[in-house]
Amino acid sequence: MTGSLFLNGAPGKYSLTDLAGTFVICADGAYNYIKDRIKPDLLIGDFDSIDPTNLPLDVETLKFPSKKDYTDGQLAVQEAAKRGIKQLTIYGAFGGRIDQVFVNYSLLKLASSLGMQAHLVSDEFWVYGIRDKFEGAASVGKIISLAPYGDSIHIISTEGLAYPAHGLLVGNDLITSISNQALGGRFFVQVDGFTLLFIER
Repeated sequence: MTGSLFLNGAPGKYSLTDLAGTFVICADGAYNYIKDRIKPDLLIGDFDSIDPTNLPLDVETLKFPSKKDYTDGQLAVQEAAKRGIKQLTIYGAFGGRIDQVFVNYSLLKLASSLGMQAHLVSDEFWVYGIRDKFEGAASVGKIISLAPYGDSIHIISTEGLAYPAHGLLVGNDLITSISNQALGGRFFVQVDGFTLLFIER
């Protein structure tokens, strides 16, 4: 089962025409920018960024207290896992407060720990959270970057990139694995340690 999660960041210029058949979750204020574009299956959050009296009556709603230990995005990812979603695309993770953007990267790690493959979408990049192997595609010259989300990662091997890496240890104090380039077509990376994979759109 696939799902889409909308957060209350920058709306972005992406198309929503390919969401048919996916379970659409809207976190709090994101409803302000998707309500005229797509009908969500679930609204979730403390609704401190939206007038709760204007929520649609025909959409399932989960309301949480404003004084809580988790962000609306974290609650939404946990709920997605409970509902059996295995592939989750997250929109609106960027463009807001810088601390919130940083925390949104952790949603990828949270999703992975709950058995989901998730990625963030912006107008410039897709960002995946990977633990072992990843195979994707990018046109020639597109930027491919790998960065640890934690102390360090071990890049075991890469294929289809301009600067191959084999047995490369990367710590978060000196990240040497960004700004690689796709050779065009399929590419492959194998890592040990939770890794953020950035793919230029």
